[in-house]
Amino acid sequence: LRYRGEAVFNRESGNPESNRRLTIAYAAPGFCEELRRQRALDYPSLRPMVFLGGQPTDPQESLSVITPGSNPVALLGMPVAVTQRPTSFAMSAEPGRHLVLIGPGYETEPSDGLPAGYEALATLQTICLSLARSTPAGSRFVFLDALSTDQHDAAALTYLAMAIQQRGHDVDIVSRSDINRRLVELNGRLNAAQVSNSRTFVVGWGLHRAVGIDNPDPISAERPVDVLHRVIKDGPVLGVHLIAWWNSYKAYEQHIETNFSIAGLVQGFAFLRAPQADVTNVMGPFVEWRAEPNRML
Repeated sequence: LRYRGEAVFNRESGNPESNRRLTIAYAAPGFCEELRRQRALDYPSLRPMVFLGGQPTDPQESLSVITPGSNPVALLGMPVAVTQRPTSFAMSAEPGRHLVLIGPGYETEPSDGLPAGYEALATLQTICLSLARSTPAGSRFVFLDALSTDQHDAAALTYLAMAIQQRGHDVDIVSRSDINRRLVELNGRLNAAQVSNSRTFVVGWGLHRAVGIDNPDPISAERPVDVLHRVIKDGPVLGVHLIAWWNSYKAYEQHIETNFSIAGLVQGFAFLRAPQADVTNVMGPFVEWRAEPNRML
Protein backbone atom coordinates (compact mmCIF):
# COMPACT_ATOMS: atom_id res chain seq x y z
CA LEU A 1 0.00 0.00 0.00
CA ARG A 2 1.36 3.40 -0.97
CA TYR A 3 -0.81 5.88 0.97
CA ARG A 4 -3.42 6.03 3.69
CA GLY A 5 -6.86 5.10 2.42
CA GLU A 6 -5.60 2.84 -0.37
CA ALA A 7 -6.80 -0.78 -0.57
CA VAL A 8 -5.92 -3.75 -2.76
CA PHE A 9 -8.65 -6.11 -4.03
CA ASN A 10 -7.70 -9.51 -5.44
CA ARG A 11 -9.97 -12.34 -6.63
CA GLU A 12 -7.27 -14.64 -8.04
CA SER A 13 -5.80 -16.38 -4.97
CA GLY A 14 -3.30 -13.61 -4.36
CA ASN A 15 -1.79 -13.51 -7.87
CA PRO A 16 0.05 -10.12 -7.88
CA GLU A 17 -0.89 -9.47 -11.50
CA SER A 18 -4.56 -9.53 -10.51
CA ASN A 19 -4.29 -6.82 -7.84
CA ARG A 20 -6.83 -4.04 -8.22
CA ARG A 21 -6.13 -0.81 -6.35
CA LEU A 22 -8.87 1.40 -4.98
CA THR A 23 -9.34 4.20 -2.49
CA ILE A 24 -11.53 3.95 0.56
CA ALA A 25 -12.78 6.68 2.88
CA TYR A 26 -10.05 8.46 4.81
CA ALA A 27 -10.15 8.34 8.60
CA ALA A 28 -8.01 10.42 10.92
CA PRO A 29 -5.23 8.41 12.64
CA GLY A 30 -6.55 9.23 16.10
CA PHE A 31 -10.00 7.97 15.20
CA CYS A 32 -8.57 4.68 13.88
CA GLU A 33 -6.48 4.16 17.02
CA GLU A 34 -9.50 4.70 19.25
CA LEU A 35 -11.60 2.38 17.11
CA ARG A 36 -8.98 -0.38 17.36
CA ARG A 37 -8.72 0.09 21.12
CA GLN A 38 -12.47 -0.09 21.56
CA ARG A 39 -12.77 -3.19 19.40
CA ALA A 40 -10.06 -4.91 21.45
CA LEU A 41 -12.00 -4.15 24.64
CA ASP A 42 -15.30 -5.32 23.16
CA TYR A 43 -13.88 -8.62 21.88
CA PRO A 44 -10.97 -9.59 24.18
CA SER A 45 -10.92 -13.21 22.93
CA LEU A 46 -10.28 -12.15 19.32
CA ARG A 47 -6.96 -10.82 18.17
CA PRO A 48 -6.41 -8.70 15.07
CA MET A 49 -5.87 -10.65 11.86
CA VAL A 50 -2.95 -9.61 9.66
CA PHE A 51 -2.34 -11.28 6.30
CA LEU A 52 1.40 -11.52 5.72
CA GLY A 53 1.40 -12.90 2.19
CA GLY A 54 4.13 -15.51 1.79
CA GLN A 55 5.00 -15.83 5.47
CA PRO A 56 4.96 -19.45 6.69
CA THR A 57 2.09 -20.52 8.93
CA ASP A 58 2.90 -21.15 12.58
CA PRO A 59 1.93 -24.83 13.12
CA GLN A 60 1.37 -24.30 16.84
CA GLU A 61 -1.26 -21.66 16.14
CA SER A 62 -3.00 -23.95 13.66
CA LEU A 63 -2.92 -26.95 15.99
CA SER A 64 -4.46 -24.94 18.81
CA VAL A 65 -7.87 -24.97 17.08
CA ILE A 66 -8.12 -28.78 17.18
CA THR A 67 -10.19 -30.48 19.85
CA PRO A 68 -7.96 -33.35 21.08
CA GLY A 69 -9.29 -36.82 20.40
CA SER A 70 -12.27 -35.70 18.31
CA ASN A 71 -12.27 -36.73 14.63
CA PRO A 72 -9.20 -37.23 12.43
CA VAL A 73 -8.43 -34.03 10.57
CA ALA A 74 -5.35 -32.97 8.60
CA LEU A 75 -4.42 -29.29 8.74
CA LEU A 76 -2.90 -27.68 5.65
CA GLY A 77 -2.20 -24.10 6.73
CA MET A 78 -4.07 -20.81 6.67
CA PRO A 79 -6.25 -19.96 3.67
CA VAL A 80 -6.09 -16.68 1.78
CA ALA A 81 -9.24 -15.48 3.54
CA VAL A 82 -10.43 -13.40 6.46
CA THR A 83 -10.53 -16.20 9.01
CA GLN A 84 -8.62 -17.55 11.97
CA ARG A 85 -9.31 -21.19 11.14
CA PRO A 86 -6.80 -23.16 9.08
CA THR A 87 -7.71 -25.18 6.02
CA SER A 88 -8.40 -28.79 6.95
CA PHE A 89 -9.13 -32.16 5.33
CA ALA A 90 -11.24 -34.67 7.25
CA MET A 91 -10.00 -38.27 7.31
CA SER A 92 -13.43 -39.85 7.54
CA ALA A 93 -14.45 -43.43 6.66
CA GLU A 94 -15.80 -42.35 3.28
CA PRO A 95 -14.17 -43.80 0.13
CA GLY A 96 -11.35 -41.74 -1.27
CA ARG A 97 -10.41 -39.91 1.93
CA HIS A 98 -6.70 -39.82 1.22
CA LEU A 99 -4.38 -36.85 0.81
CA VAL A 100 -1.70 -36.53 -1.89
CA LEU A 101 0.91 -33.77 -2.15
CA ILE A 102 2.17 -33.06 -5.68
CA GLY A 103 5.14 -30.88 -6.59
CA PRO A 104 8.86 -30.47 -5.97
CA GLY A 105 8.53 -27.69 -3.42
CA TYR A 106 10.32 -24.40 -3.85
CA GLU A 107 13.89 -24.09 -5.00
CA THR A 108 16.32 -23.12 -2.28
CA GLU A 109 19.68 -21.43 -2.17
CA PRO A 110 22.63 -23.28 -0.58
CA SER A 111 22.87 -20.49 1.99
CA ASP A 112 19.33 -21.28 3.18
CA GLY A 113 20.43 -24.60 4.63
CA LEU A 114 17.13 -26.14 3.51
CA PRO A 115 16.77 -29.23 1.32
CA ALA A 116 14.72 -29.38 -1.86
CA GLY A 117 11.09 -29.97 -1.10
CA TYR A 118 11.24 -28.60 2.43
CA GLU A 119 7.69 -27.18 2.11
CA ALA A 120 6.37 -30.67 1.44
CA LEU A 121 8.24 -31.96 4.50
CA ALA A 122 6.85 -29.18 6.69
CA THR A 123 3.34 -29.80 5.34
CA LEU A 124 3.58 -33.52 6.10
CA GLN A 125 4.84 -32.73 9.60
CA THR A 126 1.84 -30.48 10.26
CA ILE A 127 -0.54 -33.08 8.83
CA CYS A 128 0.87 -35.80 11.07
CA LEU A 129 0.80 -33.63 14.20
CA SER A 130 -2.77 -32.54 13.54
CA LEU A 131 -3.90 -36.13 12.94
CA ALA A 132 -2.15 -37.25 16.12
CA ARG A 133 -3.91 -34.51 18.08
CA SER A 134 -7.37 -34.98 16.57
CA THR A 135 -7.47 -38.79 16.46
CA PRO A 136 -8.38 -40.79 19.59
CA ALA A 137 -5.37 -42.53 21.16
CA GLY A 138 -4.46 -45.99 19.91
CA SER A 139 -3.99 -45.27 16.21
CA ARG A 140 -0.95 -46.20 14.14
CA PHE A 141 1.32 -44.17 11.87
CA VAL A 142 3.50 -45.95 9.29
CA PHE A 143 6.21 -43.65 7.90
CA LEU A 144 7.51 -44.84 4.52
CA ASP A 145 10.80 -42.94 4.43
CA ALA A 146 12.12 -42.65 0.87
CA LEU A 147 13.82 -39.30 1.50
CA SER A 148 17.35 -38.30 0.62
CA THR A 149 19.79 -37.87 3.50
CA ASP A 150 19.39 -34.10 3.80
CA GLN A 151 15.62 -34.35 3.50
CA HIS A 152 15.53 -37.07 6.14
CA ASP A 153 17.50 -34.87 8.53
CA ALA A 154 15.23 -31.88 7.87
CA ALA A 155 12.07 -33.95 8.37
CA ALA A 156 13.28 -35.04 11.84
CA LEU A 157 11.13 -38.16 11.67
CA THR A 158 12.45 -39.55 14.96
CA TYR A 159 11.40 -36.45 16.89
CA LEU A 160 8.11 -36.31 15.01
CA ALA A 161 7.47 -39.93 15.97
CA MET A 162 8.15 -39.10 19.63
CA ALA A 163 5.64 -36.24 19.54
CA ILE A 164 3.02 -38.54 18.02
CA GLN A 165 3.73 -41.28 20.56
CA GLN A 166 3.15 -38.81 23.37
CA ARG A 167 -0.43 -38.61 22.09
CA GLY A 168 -0.86 -42.34 22.66
CA HIS A 169 -0.27 -43.59 19.12
CA ASP A 170 2.14 -46.14 17.64
CA VAL A 171 4.69 -45.11 15.00
CA ASP A 172 6.71 -47.28 12.63
CA ILE A 173 9.51 -45.69 10.59
CA VAL A 174 10.28 -47.79 7.51
CA SER A 175 13.55 -47.14 5.68
CA ARG A 176 13.65 -46.91 1.90
CA SER A 177 15.31 -50.32 1.54
CA ASP A 178 12.50 -51.92 3.56
CA ILE A 179 9.47 -50.17 2.03
CA ASN A 180 8.62 -52.91 -0.46
CA ARG A 181 8.65 -55.68 2.14
CA ARG A 182 6.60 -53.70 4.64
CA LEU A 183 3.98 -52.83 2.05
CA VAL A 184 3.52 -56.52 1.26
CA GLU A 185 3.08 -57.15 5.00
CA LEU A 186 0.51 -54.35 5.16
CA ASN A 187 -1.52 -56.15 2.50
CA GLY A 188 -1.85 -59.11 4.84
CA ARG A 189 -3.16 -56.82 7.56
CA LEU A 190 -5.70 -55.35 5.14
CA ASN A 191 -6.93 -58.84 4.30
CA ALA A 192 -7.48 -59.56 7.98
CA ALA A 193 -8.77 -56.11 8.89
CA GLN A 194 -12.23 -55.41 10.22
CA VAL A 195 -14.03 -52.08 10.40
CA SER A 196 -12.54 -50.38 13.46
CA ASN A 197 -12.54 -47.05 15.24
CA SER A 198 -8.73 -47.09 15.43
CA ARG A 199 -6.93 -45.63 12.42
CA THR A 200 -3.80 -46.42 10.47
CA PHE A 201 -2.14 -43.58 8.58
CA VAL A 202 0.33 -44.66 5.89
CA VAL A 203 2.54 -41.61 5.33
CA GLY A 204 4.72 -41.66 2.21
CA TRP A 205 7.70 -39.34 2.50
CA GLY A 206 9.00 -38.78 -1.05
CA LEU A 207 7.49 -41.82 -2.78
CA HIS A 208 8.95 -40.66 -6.10
CA ARG A 209 12.20 -42.07 -4.66
CA ALA A 210 10.69 -45.46 -3.75
CA VAL A 211 12.75 -47.64 -6.10
CA GLY A 212 11.23 -50.92 -7.26
CA ILE A 213 7.85 -50.28 -5.70
CA ASP A 214 6.17 -51.51 -8.88
CA ASN A 215 8.27 -54.70 -9.14
CA PRO A 216 6.80 -58.06 -7.99
CA ASP A 217 7.90 -59.37 -4.60
CA PRO A 218 10.20 -62.41 -5.15
CA ILE A 219 8.35 -64.50 -2.55
CA SER A 220 4.69 -63.51 -2.77
CA ALA A 221 4.78 -62.24 -6.39
CA GLU A 222 2.76 -59.23 -5.20
CA ARG A 223 3.74 -55.76 -6.33
CA PRO A 224 4.16 -53.39 -3.36
CA VAL A 225 2.48 -50.61 -5.32
CA ASP A 226 -0.65 -52.79 -5.56
CA VAL A 227 -0.92 -52.50 -1.78
CA LEU A 228 -1.16 -48.72 -2.14
CA HIS A 229 -3.92 -49.30 -4.69
CA ARG A 230 -5.70 -51.51 -2.16
CA VAL A 231 -5.32 -48.86 0.53
CA ILE A 232 -6.78 -46.21 -1.78
CA LYS A 233 -9.70 -48.42 -2.77
CA ASP A 234 -10.67 -50.12 0.51
CA GLY A 235 -8.63 -48.35 3.19
CA PRO A 236 -10.93 -45.64 4.58
CA VAL A 237 -13.75 -48.09 5.36
CA LEU A 238 -11.22 -50.21 7.27
CA GLY A 239 -9.70 -47.18 8.98
CA VAL A 240 -6.58 -46.98 6.78
CA HIS A 241 -5.62 -43.73 5.01
CA LEU A 242 -2.79 -42.74 2.68
CA ILE A 243 -0.98 -39.41 3.02
CA ALA A 244 1.90 -39.16 0.57
CA TRP A 245 4.18 -36.81 -1.33
CA TRP A 246 5.30 -37.25 -4.93
CA ASN A 247 7.44 -34.50 -6.49
CA SER A 248 5.52 -34.59 -9.79
CA TYR A 249 2.21 -35.75 -11.15
CA LYS A 250 4.08 -38.02 -13.57
CA ALA A 251 5.65 -39.95 -10.69
CA TYR A 252 2.27 -40.18 -8.94
CA GLU A 253 0.60 -41.30 -12.17
CA GLN A 254 3.11 -44.08 -12.76
CA HIS A 255 2.48 -45.49 -9.30
CA ILE A 256 -1.25 -44.89 -8.87
CA GLU A 257 -3.22 -43.73 -11.90
CA THR A 258 -2.15 -46.67 -14.09
CA ASN A 259 -4.68 -48.74 -12.14
CA PHE A 260 -7.93 -47.71 -13.80
CA SER A 261 -10.04 -49.21 -11.01
CA ILE A 262 -8.86 -46.49 -8.62
CA ALA A 263 -8.20 -43.66 -11.10
CA GLY A 264 -9.73 -40.47 -9.77
CA LEU A 265 -10.63 -42.03 -6.41
CA VAL A 266 -8.28 -39.92 -4.26
CA GLN A 267 -10.25 -36.91 -3.00
CA GLY A 268 -7.51 -34.74 -1.49
CA PHE A 269 -4.73 -33.06 -3.48
CA ALA A 270 -2.35 -30.26 -2.51
CA PHE A 271 0.00 -28.69 -5.08
CA LEU A 272 3.42 -27.28 -4.12
CA ARG A 273 5.08 -25.38 -6.99
CA ALA A 274 3.59 -27.92 -9.35
CA PRO A 275 3.56 -26.84 -13.00
CA GLN A 276 0.25 -25.86 -14.58
CA ALA A 277 0.17 -29.14 -16.52
CA ASP A 278 0.14 -31.13 -13.26
CA VAL A 279 -2.69 -29.00 -11.88
CA THR A 280 -4.66 -29.43 -15.12
CA ASN A 281 -4.23 -33.21 -15.03
CA VAL A 282 -6.03 -33.34 -11.70
CA MET A 283 -8.28 -30.27 -11.61
CA GLY A 284 -9.17 -29.88 -15.28
CA PRO A 285 -8.51 -27.07 -17.76
CA PHE A 286 -10.43 -24.33 -15.96
CA VAL A 287 -8.21 -24.06 -12.85
CA GLU A 288 -5.17 -21.81 -13.30
CA TRP A 289 -2.52 -21.63 -10.63
CA ARG A 290 0.76 -19.80 -10.30
CA ALA A 291 2.53 -20.81 -7.12
CA GLU A 292 3.97 -18.31 -4.69
CA PRO A 293 6.44 -19.04 -1.85
CA ASN A 294 4.85 -20.80 1.12
CA ARG A 295 1.52 -21.25 -0.63
CA MET A 296 -0.27 -24.26 -2.02
CA LEU A 297 -3.37 -25.02 -4.00
